[in-house]
This record gives sequence, C-alpha cells and structure tokens, in this order.
Amino acid sequence: MDQPLDPDSYAEWKAAKQISDQIDADLKKEAIAKQKGPKGPKLILLGSGDSGKSTVLKQLKILRGGGFTDAERHAFKLRVWNNIIDSMKMLVSALDTLEIDLGSSDLKIDVELVKQFILGEELPENIVEAIRKLWKDSGIQSAVKRANELPEYIYTSEYYLNDLEKHTKADYVPSDEDILRVRTRTTTISETNFTIDNKIYTFYDVGGQMSLRQFWAPYFADDLSAIIFVAALSSYDQMLLEDPTVNRMEDAIALFGSVCNNKLLQKTAIILFLNKVDLLQQKVESGTSPVEKYFPYYTPRDYKETGNWFKQKFHDQKKSKNTKAIYTHFTTGTDTKNMDAIISAVQDIVLKSTLNTAGVL
Repeated sequence: MDQPLDPDSYAEWKAAKQISDQIDADLKKEAIAKQKGPKGPKLILLGSGDSGKSTVLKQLKILRGGGFTDAERHAFKLRVWNNIIDSMKMLVSALDTLEIDLGSSDLKIDVELVKQFILGEELPENIVEAIRKLWKDSGIQSAVKRANELPEYIYTSEYYLNDLEKHTKADYVPSDEDILRVRTRTTTISETNFTIDNKIYTFYDVGGQMSLRQFWAPYFADDLSAIIFVAALSSYDQMLLEDPTVNRMEDAIALFGSVCNNKLLQKTAIILFLNKVDLLQQKVESGTSPVEKYFPYYTPRDYKETGNWFKQKFHDQKKSKNTKAIYTHFTTGTDTKNMDAIISAVQDIVLKSTLNTAGVL
C-alpha cells in the first residue's frame, strides 16, 4: 500500500494500512496455527452424480456435527419447495416425451400454472393446489412408474408430494428427515470439518458428474486417510444425464475400478457405500423395472441377493494386489440409525488405516 504524497490523506492512509497489516497478520497466524494444529483424518467422498454423497455429509452433521441451525433449516425449506416444484415440472413435461395422457383433461390449466411458476420466498396456495390435483392424476402416476426414463427425476420428492399439506405451510420448518431427502447437486468442491473423539475429521465432497471428475486427482494425496466411494444400487435402470447412452450403474462400477486401481491410492483405505438400498428394494419387489432388462446375465433374485450381486461386480474391479482391502457397507442414506452404526464403523477403519500407515500395526 503506497503512502500518499498529499498530507491531508496521510491519516486515512495510516488507518487503512494498520487495518490491512492486522488482517495480514491474522491470516499468517491462522495459517501457522493450522500447520501446527492437530492433523486429523482426511477423507474424500467420491462417486457418480446422484449417488447420495451429500446425504452422507448431512448425516455426519446431524450425528457428529451438532445438527442444523435455524438459518440452515430456513434455507432447506426453500430447497424442499424447489424439489417439489422441479419434480412436478419434470413429470408434466414427461407426459409428452413418454406419450402419456392426463387422466383428467380439466387439469391442463394446472399443468400450465406449474410450468410457468418460478419460486421466490413464498409458495402460493393456488400452485400448491395445482400440484396436489396433478399428483393424484392417473397420467402423472403413470409417468412416476417410468421415472427411471427421466434423467433428472428426484425420487425423494415423492416423500414431500405424499404429504403436501405438511411440507408447503408458510411456517413449515424442515425436520432432519426432511433435510436428508432434499436433492442438491454438488457442482463445486466443498471441505467440511467435524470434531469426532477430539480429532478433526476433514471431508472433501467433489461433484460426481463427468465434467467434474478431472478435479479429483489433486485430492489423492499421501495424507488421505480414506476414500468413501458412494454408489446408488437403485441406479441400475437409469442412464447418465451427461450421456444417455451410458447406464449409471455400469458407469459407477467402471469409475470405482479407476479409483481402487489408482497407483496414488494403494495405501489409502477404500470404503464402499452401496447406497439407496430402500429404493433398490422398491424397484425389485414391484417388478416394474427388472434388473435383467439392463443386465441380461443377471438371474432374478430378491433385493438383498441383488445387492450382493452388484457388490461382487464392484469388488471384481480391484486388479492390484497392493491395494488395501475394500470395506463395504449397504446403506440407506436417509436412515439415521443405519448411518450412525456405519459412521462408527468408518471411524474404526480410519483409525486402523492410520495406525497401519504409521507402522504401529
């Protein structure tokens, strides 16, 4: 900061410089403290888009991070409303794509209302009523049964749509369960810290879309404690948004192979979350979307055996004998009790991995 020649400006310059110097000093002190401070485990969340990585982070915040503040719940309220609006817009638009007629032609006005609506801070009653009528329509429900053909369909929105009265009130405050079901696409790299057993755990969440995978490599550092790879078991009948010719499950399996065989990760523990078991169960038991239609060499079986069949497909990708063991967990990201037990298991895995790397075990 150059000193001004004008004496009248000197006092202002001096005050501004003192503030600037103090900021620089504080930043330097913070950087030094960060370097000297306890270095806890570092984990990275990887996986294809819409696999449920962000839900894992939300569970960590609920179970180990003190939960959500009132301000955060207000922000999630708007996201819930966005999920409701976006899902209904997808469904009414899909009627033409899927060649499905509305059960009641009287609802065409409601279709236009929803299509043209842009959400602000409020959700008008006439929009809520239009969505309520459309959700009950037989044509819309036929589209729901073929939701796997809609690349951006938000399956968890059905949870909100089945109880519109609760989720659309002006004074609505989202519960933890509501927040866990909110769909938010990860388009940036986020860093989140949690203090667990007096250790600072750092979690990196990176987008799983094809365009974002090029940014993964810098996080494959020597001090990475573990990788949590999340794959959605329910994605076997869906195609990638970025490339509708590629099956999401096949993409996830291939992507997992590239991760577990990466030479930079041979000393890193790999934890595989086979997620969305609840949705897999719904699809398999309903019989509306047979697994063998997408994986012809699959022999029909119940959802648990199906999960294990896909688990083996992932494990078969490991080619290097030097890669650490793969720790696999079947998860339902929205089930807090299920995730609590799994997070505890992950803590044990990370601890053992850290001790092994340090030569203690």
